[in-house]
Amino acid sequence: MADTDRWHVCRGSALVAGSHVLPAPRAGRAAYAQAIRGLVERLGIDVVIPTCEEVFHLAAIRDHVGARVICEPLERLRLLHDKARFVGACAEAAVPAPRTYPIETATSLHELPDDTYILKPRFSRFATHVREWTTGDGLPALDGRGWIAQRFVPGAGRCTWSVAAQGRLLAHATYAVDATAGTRGAAIAFHSVRHDAIRFWVETFLAHHRLSGQFAFDFIEGSDGLYGIECNPRLTSGIHCFRGMPEVVTALLDPGAQPTAVRLEPPAGLHFRSRLALATYHHRPRAGAGLLDAEDDPWPRRLQCVTWGQLLLRSLLRRTDPRRLSTRDIEWNGE
Repeated sequence: MADTDRWHVCRGSALVAGSHVLPAPRAGRAAYAQAIRGLVERLGIDVVIPTCEEVFHLAAIRDHVGARVICEPLERLRLLHDKARFVGACAEAAVPAPRTYPIETATSLHELPDDTYILKPRFSRFATHVREWTTGDGLPALDGRGWIAQRFVPGAGRCTWSVAAQGRLLAHATYAVDATAGTRGAAIAFHSVRHDAIRFWVETFLAHHRLSGQFAFDFIEGSDGLYGIECNPRLTSGIHCFRGMPEVVTALLDPGAQPTAVRLEPPAGLHFRSRLALATYHHRPRAGAGLLDAEDDPWPRRLQCVTWGQLLLRSLLRRTDPRRLSTRDIEWNGE
């Protein structure tokens, strides 16, 4: 394991052979690349698996680290991470997405057709900047990073996490979110579901763009149909749905070993939760397996208190949302 945070939750895991501290890629990608190459060479690494938004920095150097990195090149990930371009990619694949408009300044909102919209930066995560706005209301304050206005679709939200190789879907999980970190934030309690229309949407999109790696999509199912909202081309909580299904590791590490006809999908009704996050965001307790619960591997669950405590303390000192602070060293915003 390698992370920019020395006290990440996997540091004491019985399954981890070694833990290494990396320089923050946002502070300097050259130093980050040198550290990655050094670990690959010194430890004889064959495959590098991104686990969060460092995927974008790894994608930028994927052909120069000396090992196979499980992600697409950066320009292909930009197509998915940029919320405006993602809607265009949906149109190319002939899968539905809400009507979406690029917004450079708040005054651009005057030009939109009358409706209710979800406003969010083109590059963002965890819904930390998302807001709802209706034409005729006062103009919100928008910074100059580049935003989108997406038609608000009332309905039930669903999330997915999938593994694909050259557009072929190898593993897929759909899950319903029961509680989030803040409004519309990351899932901190969720359960697996089966949804044929969502799986077909994902299969169609991945096949059209012939994508390889890990891909997570958010959906809204409204009264007029199913819509893909956005894409996180990386690992997400959806992988927890494969607990007890180690075959998902083969899908990641050796996609050629999986027959074309086989697609891994967890059963419906598996519930998961983060007790600590639920308490932090003032949610009532939820049923389900703890995300870090393992009788034979207790230290990740114990270390989350240290990791979470450090994050909360830093966010208080800097007077910022802990969700924003959690990716301050690894996020990528189209630079």
